[in-house]
Order: sequence, then C-alpha cells, then structure tokens
Amino acid sequence: MNTTDNTNKQQRGAGFDLTRLSHAKQAVDVCPNTIREYARQGLNIYRMGKATFFSKAELEHFIRTKATVSSGPVMG
Repeated sequence: MNTTDNTNKQQRGAGFDLTRLSHAKQAVDVCPNTIREYARQGLNIYRMGKATFFSKAELEHFIRTKATVSSGPVMG
C-alpha cells in the first residue's frame, strides 16, 4: 500500500493546484471570462479534452506581477 505525506505542502512545493475554469468563481473569486483574458495576455491554461484548467499559484503570480507592472510597487 502506498501512502503520501500531506504535511508541510507549502514547504515542499505547490503540489497539485489546477482548478477547472468553470469553477473559477467558487475557487478563486475571479470570473472565468477574466481568466480567459489573462490567458490571452500570457497566463498558462491547460486543456484535457473539453476540460480547461488553470493553476491557482500561476494565477496569483500573474496578478501580482501584472499589478506591480501596471501601477508600480504595492505598498503594504
């Protein structure tokens, strides 16, 4: 029997964080159409058959990078 250790996931790496585009609003509170636009601007989108996925970690990085570039450094 194989088991996995689920402790300290953040320290070991991102793990599996792909989310279906159709569940974007519930998962990250961003409209699927907004994520499609981000994909046109460079966000990675993954497809398997008809299902479309995006990475929550990549989305966070994309938004933070885009916000920094467009409005300067974020103070806080």
